[in-house]
Amino acid sequence: MPIPARRASFERHNVYQDVHADADKSGVAVEEVVTARITEDHLITKSREALDLRSKAGFRILLIMVVMGFNQAAYGIDWGVISSINSNTYWHDYFGFENSGSTLGIINALMTIGNFCGAPFLSLGDKIGRRSVNFLGCFLTIVAAIIQCFSPNVKLFMFGRFVLGFGTALCTSSQYIAEVAPPHIRGHLVGIFGAFFQVGSLAIIGIMMGFTHWASHWSWRVAFLIQAIFPLVVCVTIYWLCPESPRYMVMKGQREKARVMISQYFTSSEDVNHPFVDVMMSQIDESIETSAVGFRATWDFRIFFTKAARFRTFILLLYSIFQQWNGGGIIGLYLDPALETIGITKKLDVLGINLGLTATYFVFTLFGAYIIELLRRRTLIFVGLVAIIIAQTAVTITSWRVNVDGDKYLSYLTVVWIFCFQVCSASFIATMHNLYPVELLSLPLRAKGMALYTMFQGAAGVVHNYGISVGISKVGYKIWAVYICYNFLQLIAAYFTFPETSKLNLEEIDHIFETKDTNPVKLSVKVADAKWASIKEDKRRARNGTVVTHTSIHIHDDYGKTSHAQTQVSAESDGTNPLRAEKTPLPSGFDDSIKGALPSDFIWGWATAAAQVEGAWNKDGKGVSIWDTFAHTPGKVKDGSTGDDAVRSYDLYKTDVAWLRKYRATGYRFSLSWSRIIPLGGKDDPVNEAGIAYYNRLIDELLANDITPFVTLFHWDIPQALEDRYGGMLNKDAYTPDFIRYARVCFERFGDRVKNWITYNEPGVYSLAGYAAGVHAPARSSFRDRNEEGDSSTEPFTVGHTELVSHAYVADIYKREFKPTQEGKIMITLHGNWSEPWDAHDPKDQEAAERAREFEIAWFADPLYKTGDYPASMRAQLGDRLPRFTPEESKLVLGSSEFYGMNSYSAFYVRHRDGPADINDHKGNIEQLNENKQGQWRGPMSDTYWLRTTPWGWAKLLRWIWNRYGVPIYITENGTTAQGEHDWKPKSPEDVLEDPFRIDFYKSYLTEVAKASQEGVVIKSYFGWTFTDNWEWAAGFSDRFGATWIDFESEEKRRYAKRSGYFLGEFFDHLICKE
Repeated sequence: MPIPARRASFERHNVYQDVHADADKSGVAVEEVVTARITEDHLITKSREALDLRSKAGFRILLIMVVMGFNQAAYGIDWGVISSINSNTYWHDYFGFENSGSTLGIINALMTIGNFCGAPFLSLGDKIGRRSVNFLGCFLTIVAAIIQCFSPNVKLFMFGRFVLGFGTALCTSSQYIAEVAPPHIRGHLVGIFGAFFQVGSLAIIGIMMGFTHWASHWSWRVAFLIQAIFPLVVCVTIYWLCPESPRYMVMKGQREKARVMISQYFTSSEDVNHPFVDVMMSQIDESIETSAVGFRATWDFRIFFTKAARFRTFILLLYSIFQQWNGGGIIGLYLDPALETIGITKKLDVLGINLGLTATYFVFTLFGAYIIELLRRRTLIFVGLVAIIIAQTAVTITSWRVNVDGDKYLSYLTVVWIFCFQVCSASFIATMHNLYPVELLSLPLRAKGMALYTMFQGAAGVVHNYGISVGISKVGYKIWAVYICYNFLQLIAAYFTFPETSKLNLEEIDHIFETKDTNPVKLSVKVADAKWASIKEDKRRARNGTVVTHTSIHIHDDYGKTSHAQTQVSAESDGTNPLRAEKTPLPSGFDDSIKGALPSDFIWGWATAAAQVEGAWNKDGKGVSIWDTFAHTPGKVKDGSTGDDAVRSYDLYKTDVAWLRKYRATGYRFSLSWSRIIPLGGKDDPVNEAGIAYYNRLIDELLANDITPFVTLFHWDIPQALEDRYGGMLNKDAYTPDFIRYARVCFERFGDRVKNWITYNEPGVYSLAGYAAGVHAPARSSFRDRNEEGDSSTEPFTVGHTELVSHAYVADIYKREFKPTQEGKIMITLHGNWSEPWDAHDPKDQEAAERAREFEIAWFADPLYKTGDYPASMRAQLGDRLPRFTPEESKLVLGSSEFYGMNSYSAFYVRHRDGPADINDHKGNIEQLNENKQGQWRGPMSDTYWLRTTPWGWAKLLRWIWNRYGVPIYITENGTTAQGEHDWKPKSPEDVLEDPFRIDFYKSYLTEVAKASQEGVVIKSYFGWTFTDNWEWAAGFSDRFGATWIDFESEEKRRYAKRSGYFLGEFFDHLICKE
C-alpha cells in the first residue's frame, strides 16, 4: 500500500480556490457556494462538543493560563518598572542621567536590542520544547533583574538591560498558548494571555506609588527585585502545571504522549480514544507530514525568503512595525516626559495616571479577548486604527491649547484623551498582538516565524524607543502628530496587505497563501464573507431547532466540469452515517458499451501484504523485521499500534480464503515475510520450516478454491538482522546475494504451484518513505527532528539502485533455472500517480508534469523496459547522487521484468518551480496541487487526506505506460478509503457495510480499464487494495482500505462484508469476455 510523499503543503485539503472558481463560474454568490462546500469548521464544533470548561480538563486549562499569564507578566512588567523609576530622582542621581533624552533612549533601546538578539533563539522551541524555551527566558529575566538592582555603574546596568531583553524575548508564549488551547476558545485564551502583559505593570506601579516618599536608593532598587517575582513563579511551576505542546510531541515522535495530552486538556472524558483526539492528531500529522521543508536546521531562516513564504514574511515585518509604532510606546515608556509637555509634573500625579492607564489597558484587553471571536481580524485592525487616530488627534489639539493657553483643565482633558487611546488600543489592537502572527504561520515555520517576528519587533523597537526619547525632548507634544500621520499610512497599508484569518483554523490559513496567482487578501476576505454567512445561517437553523450538517458530493462529468450536490441530515435523524443510512443495491444496468471489454483470461482479486495482515510477529520461529522494530518504537505509528496481531491472517487464512471465494475473486495477491522464511535473512542462515509450511498451506487452500496466487517476495519487511549487519539495501554487494538466496528458497519450495512472481512492491515508495522522508522503516533521513541517521539527498537513490539490480539478478535466475520447468512469469510492481499540468497551456507546466512522471515512475520503469538507464531529467538534476549502472547491470536490468506491475491510486496537478531544486527534492523540482489553474478540483475526497477519486488521471496513466513501454500491464493495487467507516457498529455477523463511495471509485476506475482495453492497451489483471481493513504501516489502523470490515477491538478480528466486496464480482462478470 503506497504512502503519500510526506512533503509539500499542497496536498492538504484546500478548498478556497475551488470555492472562488465555482462562485465565479456559476454566478452563485460565494456565500451560497461555501455553505454547501466548506465543512472544515468540524474542528471547532468537535472541540466545543469534546470539552466542558467546568470539567477537570477546563481546570487544567485555567492552570496553564495562570502560569503563562505570569510568564507574560514577566515580559510586560518592565514597562511599569521603567515608567515608575523614570520619575525617581534617586535613580537619575545614582547613574547621573540628569534626564537626558538621548541616554534614556539608549537605556530603553538596549532592552529592545536584547529582544532582537534573543529572538532567533525562539526557534529552539523545535529542539528543546516550547516549555524549556520559556523556562530559559524566565531564568535570564531573573538574572537581569538582579544585575540591574545591584549595578554599581551604568555600564553594568546597561548590560542588565540587554540580558533582560534577551530573556524576555524567550518569554513570548503566544505560540505555546495557540498550540495547547482547545480550538474553539483559542482566540479568547490568546487574548487573555495578552492582557496579562499589564498585570506586572499594574503591580509594580501600585507598589512604587507607596515608595514615592522613600528617601533611599532602595526606592528604585526594589522595583527590579519585584521584577524577578513573576519569572520566578514560572520557573517553579511550568514543568509541573503546563504540559508540552502536542504539536511539538508529534514532531519529536512522542505520539502516545501527545494523545494523552490532548485527551486530558481538550476533552472532558480524558479518554485517549475519544474521536476528537484522532481529529487533532490527524490535523497535526497532515500539517507536519506535508511541510517537511520547514524542518531545516534550527538557525536556517532561508525558507522565509523563498517565493512561497515571502508574502508572509512581509506581513510579519509590517505587522511588527505596526505594533511598535502606533503610539503606545509614549504611554508605556515615556509617560513622565509626555505629561510634562502638558504641565503635569508631580511624581504622585504621574504615577497615579500611569496606574490608571495600565489598569484601563488591562481591563479593555480582557474586553478585547471577549470580542475577538465576534469580529473579524481586519475589522479589529481597521476600527482600532481609526479610533486611535481620532484619540491622538484629540490629544494633539488639547496639548497645543495647553501650551498656548496654559489651561490646566485642558491638561486634564488631554489625559482623558490619552485614556481613550488606551481603551481603543487595548480593545482592538493589543488582543491581536499574540494571535495574528501565529495564525499567519504554518506549523513547521511557527517557532522560527515567531522568532523572526520578535526580531522585526526588536529592530523596530530600537528605532522607536530611542526616537521617542529624542523626539519628546526636541518637539514636545507635536510628536503625537507624527503618529497620526504614520497610523493613517498604516491604515492604508493594512487594507491592501493584511489577510483575514478569522474562523479558519491554524492549518487552513496556509491555503490562503498557497493558492498561486490569487491575491491572498482578496481571497481571504471572500472566504471570510462566506464562512460568516454560513455560521449565521447555522445559528438561524439552530434557533429553529434544526442542526444541519453538510456532506459535499463532487460529480465529475467528462473529467472536466465539476458540479456539487449538497445533502442535509437534520438533528432529528437517527445519527446513522450517510454512507450507510440506506442499503445500497448493487448497480444494475451496466454500460453495454464496455461489456466483455476484458479478455477471458483476465484475473481479478484482492491484494494484501504480510506485515499488514498476518500478525503472529514472533510465532513459530519468525524473525524480527524492520517493521517490527519500527512499530515497537514509540511515536513512529500514528495511532501507537503495531502489526503484532494485525488482522490475524496467519491463524485465519482459511477464513480469509472463504471470504475471497464468497466475493468470487479469481486471484489473490499476497506477500511472503522474508523473516518468517529465513528469520535472520542471510544466504548462510537457516530456513524456518514452520514458515514454509504456513505458506504451503495458504497456497494449497487458494488453489483448492480456484483462486490464482500472485506472490510478492518483498513488500517492505526486510529482516532486521540484515539491517543490523550491513545496513540492508544501502550495501548492494552484501544485500544482493542474500536476496538471491531468499528468492531461490521461495522458487524451490512454492514454484511448482505459484506461477506469478513479483520481486518488489513499490521500490520507489520503500526508498522515499524509508530513506528520504524517514516516516517508514528503517526510518532514515536528513531531518534530525525525526530521524537520528540518514541522508535524504543520496540514500533513496542508493536503495532504489540496489532494488533494481537485485531484482534483475533474481529475475535472470528464475528465467534460466526455474521458468523452463515451472512455466511461471516474473515481474516487478511500480507505484505511480498521474501528473497533470496545472496550466495546460504553459509549456513549463507540461514539462514539469512529464518530469514528475519520470521521477516517480520512469525512475524504475525506464531502466527496466526502455533504456537500461535512468531518465535524463533525473541525471540532470541529481548528477552523481544518482548511481550509475555498470554495462553488465544495465544489460541485466533491461527486459528483466516480463510485465508491468502497476500500483496507482490518484492524480495531482503539477506546476513548475522557477528556482533551483532543493538538495532533498525527489519529485523533479515541481509543486503538486489539488486544483488546476481554472480551480477545477482533482476529485472527491476519501478518508485519507492525499487520496481523491481521479479516474480521469487513471485513464491517462494507463495509456502513458502502454505508449512509453509497450508491455502488458498487471494492475496489482488500486483502492480507496471512505469517510465514516470507523464509526460503524455491526449488530450481527451478517451485517453488511454500505460503502457507495468505494463502489463509485471502483466503478469509475474499472470503466477506464475497460475502455483502455478496447483501445488496444493490454491489461491482464486487477487487484483491489485491499482484501480486508488492515494495519496500514505508519498510519496504523486509522485508514480502512478493505473490502472487508475488521473489528480491530475484537481479539479474533471479526470480519464483516462491505458491499463493495460483492460489487467487484458483479462488475467483472459484466466486463470479462465469456468466450
